[in-house]
Amino acid sequence: MSLLEQLRAEMAAAGDPSEAVQQQRYMKSPVPYHGLDVDLDLLTFAIERNLDDPWFWLRKAIGWALRQHARVDPDWVREDVDSLDDRLSGLSRREATKHL
Repeated sequence: MSLLEQLRAEMAAAGDPSEAVQQQRYMKSPVPYHGLDVDLDLLTFAIERNLDDPWFWLRKAIGWALRQHARVDPDWVREDVDSLDDRLSGLSRREATKHL
């Protein structure tokens, strides 16, 4: 089972529809990202491990993760996006650099 398949299965099993609205509201607020230390090795590993996956939402999520980290370290995100070059999908690149 690939990392993506395992993640999808675990997320589906852990989902609680009765809490979805509250969870979405929380995740869209600045609170989850305030003061968090980002494990750049893990972020890089997760992105590079999934670069070839054609699934739209995964490509979008890669861009979202990079864009979110750009709030605290825009130079790192620029360098990472540049270093990934053509391996990063256009969608991921657009999402990652939207506010840079």
